[in-house]
Amino acid sequence: MTCLVLCFLLNVDPEVLNVLEKHFFIESAVEIRGNEGDPLVSNYFTYDNNQILFVDQFDKAVSVYGESGRMLTRFGKQGEGPGEFLNPIMARFDSEGRIHVLDSMRGLIQVFEDGEYQKAISLSRIGTPESFFLVEKRGSVEYVVIAPFTFKGQMFTAFLLSEKGEVIQAFDRHEMVYAAYGWQGNIRGDNELLLGYTYDNSFQVFNLDGKLVKNFRIRHPKIQSIWKDVKEYSEAEIIRGRSPLSKEPYTALFEILTTDRFLVTSWTRMNSESVSHHFYAVSDHKTGEVIQDIETDLPLFGFKDHQFIFGYYHKEENEYFTIFFCTPKFGLDGGKESGRLGSNEPNRSPAK
Repeated sequence: MTCLVLCFLLNVDPEVLNVLEKHFFIESAVEIRGNEGDPLVSNYFTYDNNQILFVDQFDKAVSVYGESGRMLTRFGKQGEGPGEFLNPIMARFDSEGRIHVLDSMRGLIQVFEDGEYQKAISLSRIGTPESFFLVEKRGSVEYVVIAPFTFKGQMFTAFLLSEKGEVIQAFDRHEMVYAAYGWQGNIRGDNELLLGYTYDNSFQVFNLDGKLVKNFRIRHPKIQSIWKDVKEYSEAEIIRGRSPLSKEPYTALFEILTTDRFLVTSWTRMNSESVSHHFYAVSDHKTGEVIQDIETDLPLFGFKDHQFIFGYYHKEENEYFTIFFCTPKFGLDGGKESGRLGSNEPNRSPAK
């Protein structure tokens, strides 16, 4: 099936597919549409537990879809009661299939099972949460929350919390308050927290006891840090736009995603006119060496085994997503090339 035919069937920009097919074998594709034909508007989305999850900050709801594109459940509404949201910003599955939803305005993580509210974890002991990750061990769930906050008289970037919201461990202590803000993170393996600073291409790995294991940078010509110059300015000057962050080109870390094989960092290159260009740097999980960079604005939903799952947002027509399941051409030890979308002998068809 040619790229042109595929573009027609999926109603996708040919340039988008060209970028994907340059780096991936497109295994399959599926359309995800809103409830009863409504526009699908989402500020956060992820693939996990063989399901696709969307968080809608406008309708204050969470929607879950299967890989076929069928909606499995939808729950939540605006409010301050159990199962209600003021500003849901993120959600994650645990190993039992329960969904944990972070509401930054209420300072809560609420837990749902089959769309039904189960319990809430208060985050009142820390600052305004920016993101969170689950750590499961011995049948219990703990939460790593990125929330810059003063704890015991010192400023930290992230915290490990119990199921009751109690602080177990604090990570990444800072002398300067503003340096605790602007961090991205993820859990690597089962017992390491990976933090990356948005403006400095500076990464830190902690074990869950709070010990710093190592520091590293991702070396790539497209990643341009100017933080060493910004640090010469006061906090007030940075806030007022008088530092190089407001005047010079730089590269900002947007997101960190991990698998047992790859470290994928998402970057935005900004210039002085605030025009951005987005790309992913795919690094070897063990060595940190960049294997491939991918110039695309497509959001990366997550991974299935070694497949990358990208989403294409149709914002001009009823606002829906096409989800692509893609096997990378880079970092492979071999494997057949036929039987994939875009090849001459496909054995799968895009869902309609």
